[in-house]
Amino acid sequence: MKIKKQLKKEETKRKRDIAISASIGVLMPYMVYVLNGEGIFIGWEVYFAYIYAAFVDLLVIINIIRSLSDNKFEFAINNQKIKIKDSLFASPIGINTNKIVYVDVSSRPQGDFEILIIMDKGKKSRGFFEFDSSFIKMKSVYKKAYKYLHETYPNKKFYCLMVKKGGCKKYQMLYMLYKNCYNAVFSPDAIEYIKTFIEEYNLG
Repeated sequence: MKIKKQLKKEETKRKRDIAISASIGVLMPYMVYVLNGEGIFIGWEVYFAYIYAAFVDLLVIINIIRSLSDNKFEFAINNQKIKIKDSLFASPIGINTNKIVYVDVSSRPQGDFEILIIMDKGKKSRGFFEFDSSFIKMKSVYKKAYKYLHETYPNKKFYCLMVKKGGCKKYQMLYMLYKNCYNAVFSPDAIEYIKTFIEEYNLG
C-alpha cells in the first residue's frame, strides 16, 4: 500500500461526502420553494413539504458533524506522554509512554487497521479496557499478545486502548510510538506496519 496515495484518497472521500451532504441540504429547501412557487402544493401540503425539508436538513447537519468527528484524528508525543484526540467533542486521551508495555495491530476491512496499546497501569476512562481473558474472548486476534504478557508477567494486570480511527494517519502514530516507547515490545505485525512507513518516507 502507498500510504501517501491512500491519505489523499481518504481526504478526497471526506471532502466529497461533506460536499454531497451540503448539496442535499441546500437543494432540498430550494426545490420545495420552487415547487411551491409553481403551485404544486395545495393547502397543508406546503407545510408538510417545508417540515420535511427542514427534517432532511437536520439529518444533513447531523451527518456532516458526524463525518467531521469521525475524521478528527490528532496525536502528539511530548514529555513522555502521548495525547490522542479522535473526536470533535471528547477530550484528548493521554497515556504515559513509560507505562506502555506492548503494541500490537490487527487488520480491518478495506486495508485499514487498528492499533492496540497495552499498559501495565490503567484507569477508568473513555476507551480503556482491562486486557484480560474476557477481552480476548471478544478480540481473539490478540491471543498471542495476551499469552506473551501473562507468561512474562504472571499475575499482573494490564489495560489497553484500541485506536481505530485515523485511517493511514495511524502509520505515523505507530512509528512515533516505536520511537518513544522505550519499554514496549512491538508485535511482528506492528513491526511490519512500521517498516512500511519507514520505507515509504525514507526514514531508514
